[in-house]
Amino acid sequence: MTADGFPDTRKRCRYTQTLQAAPGDGLSLEARRSVSWESASSFSHAHPPFLNVPTLARHALIGAGVVLVQWLVLERLVIFGAAPDAVLLWVLWMSLTRGRQTGSLAGFAAGFLADIAYGPWVGLNMLLKTLAGFFGSWFPASQRELMILRPVRTFVVALVAALLHNGLEVLLVTLETSSRSLSLVTVDWLGSALYTAVLAFIAALFYGR
Repeated sequence: MTADGFPDTRKRCRYTQTLQAAPGDGLSLEARRSVSWESASSFSHAHPPFLNVPTLARHALIGAGVVLVQWLVLERLVIFGAAPDAVLLWVLWMSLTRGRQTGSLAGFAAGFLADIAYGPWVGLNMLLKTLAGFFGSWFPASQRELMILRPVRTFVVALVAALLHNGLEVLLVTLETSSRSLSLVTVDWLGSALYTAVLAFIAALFYGR
């Protein structure tokens, strides 16, 4: 166990990578990293991490900060009516790195704060972000590290997730308001999804350094 209450998957990851780094094993560095990530991830799922109070408080502060940045900054960086969704990206990152339960909890809390700050209806962001956190960890464990470290893959994953997220949001808004505005498709669905994917690509460039 680490000091913050998580199983020490980092030691297991390093140990697995060391075993696979023997001379003449024929494995590329990418293959070693993939197997190492999968081993650590499967160990984490076998022993779900427990979020103690300091760790939970840290994640809560980060999530609140992301919502604040989204509200005060990104909602004003509009291009042709489209705005990126940093809260969705943070929820997906939590789900990929911390698991389904933590991702769902992060989505619920961040979505609730987003609804209070700038959401059209209380409950819409909360529902959508919870679903994003729940389904975000369904990607194969061997591919999760590459999704975060490879900017192109990050872009594709974020684009698909944003298209599903925004598509469901547009559908719910259409059913509630009976609106048939073309901007719901071109701006709120496609434009915002592409903008979110570009933001994820930029974040992956800095994260991978």
